[in-house]
Amino acid sequence: MSIAPFSPSSMPVSTGTEAPARALVPGPRPRPCAQASLALLVLPVLAALLGFNLLFLRFLRQNKGSLPLAYACVLTNAVLVTWAILQSGGRGSPLWAMYLLPIFAACLLFESPGVWLAVLYVLVLDWGLNWGAFHHLSGAALFEMGVRSGLLLGAAFMVYRLASDLF
Repeated sequence: MSIAPFSPSSMPVSTGTEAPARALVPGPRPRPCAQASLALLVLPVLAALLGFNLLFLRFLRQNKGSLPLAYACVLTNAVLVTWAILQSGGRGSPLWAMYLLPIFAACLLFESPGVWLAVLYVLVLDWGLNWGAFHHLSGAALFEMGVRSGLLLGAAFMVYRLASDLF
């Protein structure tokens, strides 16, 4: 392999009439407001998550030790996170890390069986995002699902151990 020597005549010359540099990049052009429209879709979901948690804290103070209310909070948070993920692109959404919120809440509210039940519920919701495409998933996508599941399980284990030692 030989490298051709540099010569100024081999450089492209601008005439001032060509399109901007973005036109030289192959592929479809992104919509200029794609991120703004994505934020507008996810914003109501996050507002619902915040509102629900504020109401939950209000009712939890009135009903101290209400286990069904605590389960309802964790399960509803997991459903709202799944809704946010679906609104922000589905399987490829970077919001999957929000599944840590109901897992951490379960670690703080429940004993061991309740924590692992909540983690199983979150994993089922996460796997449910891929339900219709399981036979079309590549090995890399399946590996990503396994890594995500492992991270969620590992985080639940560590936070539960820490919470049980502290409280």
